[in-house]
Amino acid sequence: MERIWSKLLKFSWLIIFLVFLLTVFFILQFKHLTYQNKFTTWLPQDDPVVRLLLDTGEKFGSTELVLVTLKAREGETFRPDLLHSLKEATEELKQQKEVFYVTSIISAPNIKSLDGEVIVSDFLDEIPESETELKAKLQEALTKENYLSTYLSPDGHWLGAAVYLRSDVDSAEAFDRVVKAIMEKHLADRVEIHYAGEPSFTYYADKYLKKDLKLLVPVIVLTVLLVLYLSFRKLRAVFLPSLVVWLSTAWVFGLMAIFRVPMNLVTPALPVLLIGLGSAYGIHMVNSIDQNRTNDFSRVEGLARSAGRVALPIFMASTTTMVGFASFVTARLGLISNFGIFAGAGVILAMLITFTLIPSTYYLLPDRKQRKAAKTISLVNPDYFYSLAHWVIKSSREIIQVGAVVFIFFVLWIPAIKREVNFTSYFPPDSEPRKTERIVSANFDGAAPISIYFKTDNLRAPGPLRLLRRAENFMASLPQCGLPLSVAEMVEELNEKMNGRFSLPETDGQVANLWFFLEGRDELRQLITEDFKEGLVFSRTSSVRTEFHWKLRKTINDFIDRELPLEFREISLKNLPNETVSELRKKEADYLLDEVEWLLSRYAPGEAFNRQEAERILKDLIDIWPAASESEVTSLWRQEVESYIYTDYFDFEISRAKRKELAEKLFLAVTSGRDDESSFFEVIKTVVPSRIFEEETGLRMANTFFLRLKEAREKVVVSRAEKSLRSLLPKPARQNSHFGRRLEGLLFELADELVVLPKNRMINFGPEVAAKSRALKFEKIDQSGLPQALTQLDHYLFVSQIQSFALALALTFFIMLMIRKSLKLGLISITPILFTLGVVYGFFGLAGVELDYVTMMVASVSIGVGIDYSIHFVHGFMTGLRQGLSPQEAVVLAFREKGSSIAANSLAVMLGFAVLLLASMSPLQTFGGIMVGSMFLAAFSSLTILPALLLRAKVK
Repeated sequence: MERIWSKLLKFSWLIIFLVFLLTVFFILQFKHLTYQNKFTTWLPQDDPVVRLLLDTGEKFGSTELVLVTLKAREGETFRPDLLHSLKEATEELKQQKEVFYVTSIISAPNIKSLDGEVIVSDFLDEIPESETELKAKLQEALTKENYLSTYLSPDGHWLGAAVYLRSDVDSAEAFDRVVKAIMEKHLADRVEIHYAGEPSFTYYADKYLKKDLKLLVPVIVLTVLLVLYLSFRKLRAVFLPSLVVWLSTAWVFGLMAIFRVPMNLVTPALPVLLIGLGSAYGIHMVNSIDQNRTNDFSRVEGLARSAGRVALPIFMASTTTMVGFASFVTARLGLISNFGIFAGAGVILAMLITFTLIPSTYYLLPDRKQRKAAKTISLVNPDYFYSLAHWVIKSSREIIQVGAVVFIFFVLWIPAIKREVNFTSYFPPDSEPRKTERIVSANFDGAAPISIYFKTDNLRAPGPLRLLRRAENFMASLPQCGLPLSVAEMVEELNEKMNGRFSLPETDGQVANLWFFLEGRDELRQLITEDFKEGLVFSRTSSVRTEFHWKLRKTINDFIDRELPLEFREISLKNLPNETVSELRKKEADYLLDEVEWLLSRYAPGEAFNRQEAERILKDLIDIWPAASESEVTSLWRQEVESYIYTDYFDFEISRAKRKELAEKLFLAVTSGRDDESSFFEVIKTVVPSRIFEEETGLRMANTFFLRLKEAREKVVVSRAEKSLRSLLPKPARQNSHFGRRLEGLLFELADELVVLPKNRMINFGPEVAAKSRALKFEKIDQSGLPQALTQLDHYLFVSQIQSFALALALTFFIMLMIRKSLKLGLISITPILFTLGVVYGFFGLAGVELDYVTMMVASVSIGVGIDYSIHFVHGFMTGLRQGLSPQEAVVLAFREKGSSIAANSLAVMLGFAVLLLASMSPLQTFGGIMVGSMFLAAFSSLTILPALLLRAKVK
């Protein structure tokens, strides 16, 4: 090594010039630096969870949600001028290419029946101007269950607009340039506006990141300069290590720009690490040159010998540090792996700059007269370490014993550590994201989309719709989640307006008749694809806690695995034996009671429900299924028939006497057991004069009378079931009209002639049932959404933590073993790091510090940085032994030569990390504070526990 330096020093000017050129080149690349805090980009893009999230985001716009919450600064929010402005903003947002779908109280789907005609329109297609009409419209909105906590708060004071961005756009830029700009253009002067959702988080994270970088980097630079000055009181000892820091940092950011690697929330930690590590290498090099100057050698030889004296420990330190950071490459998170790659690159660059620039600069600068150590050293005077060395020699046994007790105490707290990736909590308490979180939690269902994804041949068919509805009712039971939505809900509401029952039809034709009214509605794009093969049951959660997200993910996964196998059977009950029909309906009753219990979890949480008794009641009802001839049925049916026959819209123009005759004969046919279509057709043909009778019209009328009779039987079944079940229902459910209509809808499906059951519930039914059924197969049923993606992020963070920690520790030990060629010395060398990590992670559990994407890097960073102190001290100790000194004398020598450098470097690194306490984002603050403690422990244990072990182990 000394020969290499002897040759390189002759090219000192060239080296400095090349360093200057490279620095200029890298600085010019800064213009390509970008910011990216969209957490989905951190996850591996080939992960199944991420793929489904991105796929559903692209097809349904379900991922990039911006929830805009609005409240008037003065007066009522629900007033004409603000509603007109919101309408203008909504319409303008719809025209933007970055926006997939936007909805608010203005464009919320409003299904109503007017003069017998069903109309689907925007809720505020026309905004009332009079106060009376406006109040009536607000009251109407407050009665709509699917509007509350979605489009407006339950008290009516806040309005909400949901803007879904396209998945292929820069969400932070689109939020700022499109959503925020348009909303504030139309409303900011009169309305308090807040934004929630992942795109807004990304925008504000980028904003705080830029602010932190502008503040922290200069402060860190000044801090290191101050520490170096107070430590050494030498201009060169201040300037040259600092130059290493500035250059390596600039080069690393230049490399990030060249490779187009965006900056993120952990980027501010990168200059801190490079400043601490780069200054360490510079400090040791400058310290060696200053302390080993002598007139016994030429200028070139003296510099070469001095540089060579610290070359090995600096190389070992940089190698082990790089290994610590390189261990992050095993992480499947771009956030972590990129940090490890560029931190490792920065370490190597800092070492190379130290090896070339500092000796070259000393070679070109004139010699200075040496001063006495007492006058040139201040904070790290070698005399301090001489006293410390003798204390360690004297108290080595006690030091080891106390260290072991402290280590064991903290290690016992490690199992209490919890993990958290709640991004919103990372912002300052008074920041916009935190304010928005409080508002959304209090007034809305949240801004974290969550969904169950279905893929099959035709989701618009009755069978698949019932399974979508089943998933809906299950998701309605989930805590801290909003009312779910799917196309099934919209079809149910249409059926209610058209036919008076909040239930799903039983035939393809009936669904098609209702679907006609939905054609062209924008909200369909969010729920089902154009080919009807893929769809979502969509909801939102207000919780931001990782623990809750894990429970939510497991609950939904369990539901999918248990309740939604990939194959079902749709069975038509027509023309099946009564006994078979009863058995199928009993299985359906048991199946539908699951949904009743889920609904009760939402409408009467915590209340008891006797499921077993409810099942008995329904099965008894099925056993005594009302016949068409029963008076309760015929009475309802007769009302329906007469209301049709005696209207002007009756198909045949016959006298009132003939109409009465027709009604009586139809009634007589039913009471006598002739309740089929052919019997009704014969009655019609007999009563209606042949001159005006048309067979096609007669058949259609017969079918109508038959369907009305069927509906009458179903209404009787539902009425009896509701009366029988009412006493079992908790009081809050009985008093809730929303629960009542949903329960009634389930009972209507029990009463109709379509049964949809999983294949595994179809045992014990013969070929007759198989012939009347058809297979309903799903290609895929899975959950998607931000909570699942966040738990996946948490999973990868945890795995990355274990992998990087184990890999860094193993590789570091291996390097120490290979260099020292001693198993004993290798184990002793990593003891300070093990002690540091045990105490730090035990403190996490003891103090309740949660592991997140930043604090999870503590272990590998501590290994990479903290091992330097151990390397330098062991190197000094072994140098003393090779010189023939006793172990005690070798310890004194190591303290004298390495103690001041270790202390100065650790102080610089600690203060550098302490600067992160000034960061805006809490993870960086936590990371900074923890790393201050970690570096103190690493340095302290390297100067106490390590020499004590070297002495007690009798290393030779």
